[in-house]
Amino acid sequence: MAVKNVRALGFGDNVMDQYEHRRIMYPGGNCMNFTIYSKILGARKSAYMGYFGSDDRSRYLHKVAKKIGIQLDRCRFLEGEGGYTKVALSKWGDRIFLEWNRGGVCGSTPFLLNEGDLAYMRSFDIVHTAAYAFMESQLPAMRKAGIRISYDFSNIATEERYAQIAPYANFCFTSFDGTEEEAKELVQKIHRYGPEIVVATRGIQGSVGFDGKRIYVQKAMPSLTSVDTMGCGDGFQTAFLMNYIDREKAGETKQKAVGESLQAASEFASHVCMWDGAFGYGKPY
Repeated sequence: MAVKNVRALGFGDNVMDQYEHRRIMYPGGNCMNFTIYSKILGARKSAYMGYFGSDDRSRYLHKVAKKIGIQLDRCRFLEGEGGYTKVALSKWGDRIFLEWNRGGVCGSTPFLLNEGDLAYMRSFDIVHTAAYAFMESQLPAMRKAGIRISYDFSNIATEERYAQIAPYANFCFTSFDGTEEEAKELVQKIHRYGPEIVVATRGIQGSVGFDGKRIYVQKAMPSLTSVDTMGCGDGFQTAFLMNYIDREKAGETKQKAVGESLQAASEFASHVCMWDGAFGYGKPY
């Protein structure tokens, strides 16, 4: 992948996805995936910030991230269970979540940012967090500190959550299973709360974006072999942000940057579907 002039930080969840039918677990979690994918896409700097548990799953995940070259300077280890999900796959490769432990120590322990943490965040072009990362309480301080924020509502978005969270985010992503026209209405509605750009991902139906002036419709790119859809949405978000910020820095118009970044995001997401787990590194359990 071409090197992107982007410094990216994932802030929040890390989990091990346990594939029950295979008895193999894979590293994952929206914010960890974002960090790994930014590295794969050639980000100038890729870092992760969050809690790890004290169990074998957490130690393995930390080891993998370090091996890949992710900066983990601001991470903290806590006594207790790391996050995990139990997963199955359909015959078409769609991942099916069976159960989870609400993020383990990530979900049960509030991450309270101090001035050192905020200063560290300001050294990045984008900080990404998500609905299952449980970091919503820290968004006001991050926005006040001038940090550019990306937020993924995932599939638990409600009108109340949009109103509470979108005003603090520069980029908003949400999963949506309605029609294209309904998706267009949704991204415009979320945009009214203040984000720069809003994107609704629609799986094999593609995506719809809005930048305040123009609506963009992007078709999904077919995958040569859909092995596993785990991480495809996270890959889409990461590729969009890496490409958009890189193009923005290069002086491209917003219209061109958004349109081409949506296409690049769709292409990368199709590649992610060909990997086992979110990005491989499976381990028997």
